[in-house]
Amino acid sequence: MQRAKETAEPFIISGLPYYEDEGFREICWGEYEGKVAKSAMRIKYKELLENWENGNLDARIPGGESAAELAVRLQKAWRTLLNQDFENALVVLHGRALRCITCWLNGESVSQMNHYAHANCGYYVIEVAGDNSWVVTEQNVTTHLSNTESVL
Repeated sequence: MQRAKETAEPFIISGLPYYEDEGFREICWGEYEGKVAKSAMRIKYKELLENWENGNLDARIPGGESAAELAVRLQKAWRTLLNQDFENALVVLHGRALRCITCWLNGESVSQMNHYAHANCGYYVIEVAGDNSWVVTEQNVTTHLSNTESVL
């Protein structure tokens, strides 16, 4: 949550209302959490992603969270957010959580999350109707990250 909060900090400082929900945190990578990936870890990670893509959403790194658990947590956080009294909301997510919730918001199985690219500070626009239905109108937009000004 710390990196997500740092990303959102300029918006918080500007005075926009701030709401934090632990349900939007990144996936727990268990015994790999916070470690530099070594060759054996990369192999296990690749196997994990293949398991998820093949529909085994209960697969996990030992001590970590499964894709199924991540999806349930994110969906609950999303529904909680929809019940808040916000006209607009900025949700800041990282990596796997972003891929997982984007799949779900697009009506796809989270087994497809490896097919969703994401860029640091890229954004998605989700329009929500009064009946708590939604449509993803923009995905992984990064045009705001381009610096078109010349340096003299």
